[in-house]
Amino acid sequence: MKHLILTLFFIMVGNTSMLAYDAEIDGIYYNLSGDEAEVTYKTENAEDNYAGDVVIPESVTYMDKEYRVTSIGRKAFFYCKDKVFVTIPKSVNVIGFLAFGGCSGLTSIIIPEGVKSLGQAAFGACDNLVSIDLPESLTSLDSETFYGCKSLVSINIPEGVKRINGDTFLGCSSLSSVTLSESVKFIGTGAFMSCTSLTKIIIPDGVEGIHERVFEGCKNLKSITLSKNLAHLGQDAFYKCSNLTEIICKAQNPPATRYIDKVAIDRPGGVFYGVDKQDCKLYVPKGCEEAYRASDLWKDFNIVEMEMGISEMKNERVKSEDYGDATYDLSGRKVNSQFSTFNSQFRKKGLYIQNGKKVAVK
Repeated sequence: MKHLILTLFFIMVGNTSMLAYDAEIDGIYYNLSGDEAEVTYKTENAEDNYAGDVVIPESVTYMDKEYRVTSIGRKAFFYCKDKVFVTIPKSVNVIGFLAFGGCSGLTSIIIPEGVKSLGQAAFGACDNLVSIDLPESLTSLDSETFYGCKSLVSINIPEGVKRINGDTFLGCSSLSSVTLSESVKFIGTGAFMSCTSLTKIIIPDGVEGIHERVFEGCKNLKSITLSKNLAHLGQDAFYKCSNLTEIICKAQNPPATRYIDKVAIDRPGGVFYGVDKQDCKLYVPKGCEEAYRASDLWKDFNIVEMEMGISEMKNERVKSEDYGDATYDLSGRKVNSQFSTFNSQFRKKGLYIQNGKKVAVK
């Protein structure tokens, strides 16, 4: 949590006059290597930062040689205070360490198809960043990628991203909507810590462990769905999630706790410190209530057995009259056993599960 703050501090007080570029072309600064160009900054002096419309081309020509623009380098737009609107070309595949770190002048940005990785703190402390579109080509988010983006409202993690690393969204206090793709396998320490506007999240079934302090301080988190393959929860994973009233745990075997120092013992109450367990309903698969009641971690919750009813899901758009029996919401809860009753109570458009398929009511 303190790492990025220290990183920013030492960079800001470092050499403020050193030139950082090989070429300046149409107001944009580049480092050149081989046949490739990397967008960089002029100097580390904040007065020399980019401002206004910055349209990065797919290629540039310098001294009669053409270079393809393939990356936005470390600190390229670091600490830009003035309004800046950046257009990134499809030729770019990497956005590096602190590329937009502390860029308070950035309010929105589209990351194009072709970008595969976002470096550590690439958008860290962009406190006016409201929206960002991530491409399907993205495969990795480094730690602290969106640390302290306190105006960011929603995020969709695309297919292909397997890891949500430590502190990725720490302190994103306006983040109210998070969609994790089914490709996500790992959620690191403090990944969503202090996301105080987050009310609901669904953990994909590929996730086997939630690490330490992942949702610590998410005081408005009300509902969470835990994956069917979840085996362990890290220390203080839901520390002071005081409004948590619903946990849907699809795992047949009760997940255990894990200490930060790997000591193989449970600390009853540590994972859910500050959660009113008696007021929080814990939905577990049919036939698993006894196992959960035997677990020190889960025994004090208001445990309710539920038919999860979801196996492999396929996308399919159908009309309401195509429904039969056994309809579920996307959290796996059975909303009704017969369509006639379902139709009278749930007329809103939305996604549901019927006979193992994801269907949309139009």
